[in-house]
Amino acid sequence: MDSSVPVYTDIGKVNTTRSQLLIALSQAYALVSRTTGLRRVDYASRPTVAFKVGVLVALYTPVQSNAKKQIAKKLSLAWQFPFRVVKIVSPSTYDLVHVPARNRTHASIHVSRLKPVVARPE
Repeated sequence: MDSSVPVYTDIGKVNTTRSQLLIALSQAYALVSRTTGLRRVDYASRPTVAFKVGVLVALYTPVQSNAKKQIAKKLSLAWQFPFRVVKIVSPSTYDLVHVPARNRTHASIHVSRLKPVVARPE
């Protein structure tokens, strides 16, 4: 007989260990399914953002730093505004027009890059 292969003579200990492993495995499966369900509920409960036609919004435009043009990403403005919603293409996509320059339109902007412009109280 090969001496590198262990021989288990205590079957009771093997069965006890096996049952403990099965219990731990079932608890792990229960935890995974619970957290998956919680994540699913979290994604489903997120508020939907919707803008009406004519509303003023700000547009997120990430700036790339450029050493030649001496543009620092850290000091650049990430949000440009005001833009007006011209058309609702889909619930998540909008067409915008820049308010000061009415001829400058932006084609199909996703809602994740928009936020409402709040007027300052005077």
